[in-house]
Amino acid sequence: MVLGGDPAYDGARLDRIQGSHALQEWVTSIYRQDIGSSLLSPASILVHCVRLTRAVPVFRLTRSMDFSRIHDDLDLMMRRLREERCLPRADRSRTGGVILG
Repeated sequence: MVLGGDPAYDGARLDRIQGSHALQEWVTSIYRQDIGSSLLSPASILVHCVRLTRAVPVFRLTRSMDFSRIHDDLDLMMRRLREERCLPRADRSRTGGVILG
């Protein structure tokens, strides 16, 4: 999940990122030049990120910085992730009595 706060934005959006944009998000979130070379080569990090891009969906959440709306934003995110089949349907037995959807 890539988070993007925008003080001028009035609502919330959750957009799926695919292809090279998703790959770029994986690389920038995983690779750190100062420590990366001591762990894996840049080529092997790229290969790992390509595999992640193919296997794990990436989303960008854009929301206002109004924290009084965070519950609405969370509801939007949970609904959208369920629509994309990224989350299982919740039931009371698995959530301690709380219905997540």
